[in-house]
Amino acid sequence: MLKPTFTARQIFGIDDPRAHPLVMEIGFANLAIGITAIASLHAAAWTPAAAVAGAIFYLLAGIQHIRNRPTTRPEKVAMVSDLGLAVVLIAYLLWWWANAGSVLPQA
Repeated sequence: MLKPTFTARQIFGIDDPRAHPLVMEIGFANLAIGITAIASLHAAAWTPAAAVAGAIFYLLAGIQHIRNRPTTRPEKVAMVSDLGLAVVLIAYLLWWWANAGSVLPQA
């Protein structure tokens, strides 16, 4: 978000300023998920929804990094961090489902 040129070049391998708006939108998504996760510390009911959104986003981003066959250190760091976050969030959701998920109101 703050350095779209760096992200476009180092992680995506794109040296075209026209990519900056898209790179910034990806940053906005990261920021939105992060702020929602932080807010869920004070609004516990938000936690599972924030975890679902984050797990989907980071898992798909990590899979895309794998498909792009990362070669540079920043690409590999982005791939590992995305997949690592996805694993943590999925583990939380499985724990939540096994423990608290059964107390959801019935439709």
